[in-house]
Parts: sequence; C-alpha cells; structure tokens
Amino acid sequence: MTTAADLWAQLSSARERFLESTRGLSDTNSRIRPAGNEWSVLEVLAHMVDVDDYYLGQAQLLRNQPGAAFNYFDDDT
Repeated sequence: MTTAADLWAQLSSARERFLESTRGLSDTNSRIRPAGNEWSVLEVLAHMVDVDDYYLGQAQLLRNQPGAAFNYFDDDT
C-alpha cells in the first residue's frame, strides 16, 4: 500500500531530478520555447511554483473549513 510519505518521497525525488536537469542552463536557453505553443524551461519552473502555492492554499482551505469545495488550478486565470 502506498502511503502519503511514499507519495511525498516520489514527488520530492522527481522534483530534484527535474531541477538537476536544468542546472547549468543559460538564461537565454531557459527562455527558448521548443515550439510556438510549448513552454520554455523557465515557464515550466514558474508554473510549478504557482501550482504549488495554489494547491497549498486549497489544502489549507480544506483543512480549515469543513465542507469546503476543492478547486483545481486553472492555467487560464
């Protein structure tokens, strides 16, 4: 059975591997979009921070307000 601690460890490990893969990338290269509608490395990193912040707020809301509705992250807003 997978526990919350197992999931946290897997997420942390994946994040560390992703961040390690970006080390040494120049500022210029971090801003390049591989294709017109794809995100650059910098945009992906910024999105990860935004999503983490948003979902932390959602988790705190669910903890502090019983019966609160969970709202998924909306990239368009």
